[in-house]
Amino acid sequence: MLKLLPAMLVLAGMGAAQTPASKETKQLSFHQNTLREFIRAAYHVFDYQIDGGPAWIDSDRYDLRVKLTEPLSLETSRKPLPALQDLLKDKFGLRLHRETRDLPVCILTVSKTGGELHRSRVQHCPPFWLLPGALKPGERPADCSGVIGGPNLQLNQTLDVVGMSISGPFSLVDEIERQLNRVVIDKTGLTGLFDIVLEWNREATKKRLKGPITEDPDSPSLFEALEQQLGLKLEATKGPVEVLVIDHAAKPSSAN
Repeated sequence: MLKLLPAMLVLAGMGAAQTPASKETKQLSFHQNTLREFIRAAYHVFDYQIDGGPAWIDSDRYDLRVKLTEPLSLETSRKPLPALQDLLKDKFGLRLHRETRDLPVCILTVSKTGGELHRSRVQHCPPFWLLPGALKPGERPADCSGVIGGPNLQLNQTLDVVGMSISGPFSLVDEIERQLNRVVIDKTGLTGLFDIVLEWNREATKKRLKGPITEDPDSPSLFEALEQQLGLKLEATKGPVEVLVIDHAAKPSSAN
């Protein structure tokens, strides 16, 4: 996980968290992170989309301060960071190229069975907030926001949101990708905003990624929960994924 200095929320490996829009910042301070973690944040990719490079990119740790070309906000926090890309080229001599490879992905479609998605009365969310935490019994999130919390007594995770889109930044697909660390291709054709309550078990999800399992209805995998609770089918398969191949990386000199 990428760790930011105090004053900012944690910028997770996929740029998952963010400073509030009312506290936009044009500088990021990273503390004790590896080059792989920097690349992951700079290009907004998963670990398995980074290939090559010397062994030290996973062991040596560095502090960096990055001046951004635009303020980091809810809208920009889950996008590539060109300023960080430029800094990595300068400090580490990072050179890479892009390739498309056949790798594990998941495809999301509308199921013919199971639960049903509920359209939100909210029509527009500029922006949508998703924060860690839990609601009190009977509480609902405010419009254009939600919480993701857990585990509960059954070791389940819960996503509870009002006004979430299926794809795009801070969407259901975006959150599924974060949970699985895998590219998810949206083939639902669903547009608009939805109110979603989804509960799943992370350990069962890890096992399901490796192959078929016997599902526990009280602690379902994310695959099972999506179908039974929302009427969406998530299928693990292989598909074209863009990969960043490291051509050159050098340890920065102390003068840098």
